Amino acid sequence: STASCQYSMLRTPALEYFADIPEFDDFLFELSEFGRKQLGCDAYTPPWLALYTHGHEMNWHTDAPHGPFAFVISLTPDSYYAATDANKPGFFTG
Repeated sequence: STASCQYSMLRTPALEYFADIPEFDDFLFELSEFGRKQLGCDAYTPPWLALYTHGHEMNWHTDAPHGPFAFVISLTPDSYYAATDANKPGFFTG
């Protein structure tokens, strides 16, 4: 990695992945309500799905044009901890 790298990952718009799942609409509604009621935000940019594998990274950077807040929702199942073994995925922190 280089010092100038802000992020390296695989990503896609979440709507493309969850388009046929009604609960995703519920999630977007709840996200909007939370932002409006708790943060005073009246809009948000559409969520993305990101996949980080070995060699991918997220460094300090700004997405200032998108607003003052960011969030991460992990889709990793609860209690999913694997030994650091080349044949198993490792525990995600970040």
